[in-house]
Amino acid sequence: MGALIKSELRKIFTTNVWWALLIPAALVTLLVTLGGSAFGMLISSVASQAQDTEINVPLALLVFPAAVNFGTIFTTIFGGLAVAAEFQHRTITTTYLTAPSRTSVLLAKLAAYAGFGLLYGVVIALFGSIGALLTLDIDNFPNLGSWLLLCLVAVLSNVLWAVLGVGLGALMSNQIAIVLVVPLGALVERLLRGLLGAQGVGEVGNFLPNAVGNGLVSGVGQDLFLDNIPTSMRTMGRALTDVSEPAWWVSGLVFLGYIALFLGLGRLVAQRRDIA
Repeated sequence: MGALIKSELRKIFTTNVWWALLIPAALVTLLVTLGGSAFGMLISSVASQAQDTEINVPLALLVFPAAVNFGTIFTTIFGGLAVAAEFQHRTITTTYLTAPSRTSVLLAKLAAYAGFGLLYGVVIALFGSIGALLTLDIDNFPNLGSWLLLCLVAVLSNVLWAVLGVGLGALMSNQIAIVLVVPLGALVERLLRGLLGAQGVGEVGNFLPNAVGNGLVSGVGQDLFLDNIPTSMRTMGRALTDVSEPAWWVSGLVFLGYIALFLGLGRLVAQRRDIA
């Protein structure tokens, strides 16, 4: 297995894809954080004027998760290319024939791409933090422990999205489809959640793949946000959060279920797909 993992890492480093996706992931996270922080500061300023008192809340805990969730789109695409790109470039035949089994190939890819998911997570968390620091006041941040915890969850989220991407790529085996399906799927799901909400069954939409994947980071951020504001401001704080979302740990468990589903289906398809 060690040799297979090393082989996968060599494949990754001999192409430009890993950094070609990492750069926009970092920049998008930075830009979303800057924009979200500026908007949050504007809302806070308006609220302070309306209340005739200065209102300082840890807005960073709400802005940062949204930016991270945008960045994970690139992490998922990168994971999806693990198998799909090999089919596109017709190298999958050699990969399968030189490995003990197709399952061992999938496991090696999971290990390698989970490691890169960790890298993506660290970079995304770093650029999200930089964006927040450039835009928000120090009073808009929580204590250091809460911030580090949120960053850790952001890194974990990227690892999970990379793993899900590997399963999705094994299932679809087309890199163009992966590049299109991941962002468009997120958009379609957002529209579907809106339609479900309009029909009064918005809770169903909260358990769709992107919703629970994003809910892991946003849920922790919301809990930390409420923990870091005075009790007297909890009512206002809940108005700024989506209380209809399931708890972060529920989102995490459901997301793990989706990962297992995609990996299982991907393995099944990979076992039966003709590579001639």
